[in-house]
Order: sequence, then C-alpha cells, then structure tokens
Amino acid sequence: ELIPLFRQCSKDVKIILLADTDNVSFLRQTRAAGIFYHTLQPRSIEDAEELLLALEAACDARAKQHSLWHKMAAAVS
Repeated sequence: ELIPLFRQCSKDVKIILLADTDNVSFLRQTRAAGIFYHTLQPRSIEDAEELLLALEAACDARAKQHSLWHKMAAAVS
C-alpha cells in the first residue's frame, strides 16, 4: 500500500524492499508497483554485501536520472 504513495510523492524514488517473505503474490504486487530491488533480511556477510550493492546501484541510477534532467533543462532554456 505504501509503494504507490511513495511513487506519488516522487516518481523517480528508488525503493528497496526488505521483507522476510517469499510469498509470490506479494512479490508480484510489489514489483508491479515499481520497486527497485527486493531482498530478504540479511543473515550473513554476503547478504549484507548484496544489499549494499543494491543501495549503491539505486544511488547511481538516481544520480544518472538527476543528471539527465539537468541536461534536458539546460537544453530547453
């Protein structure tokens, strides 16, 4: 229910869902709502490293979008 609300606030927001469920129906709904990444709660160093990589990827994707918008704005003005 919250994912669409976040999307209304900012369409460019990158949502990383940390949920201890493998319910297929729930995951389909969240992916359809536009999450960036889904993971289970980290239980090992490798899990935590994977989550860190997802966070870095989300930051990189957000920075690229932000840069693109600035370039488009400069071209229009």
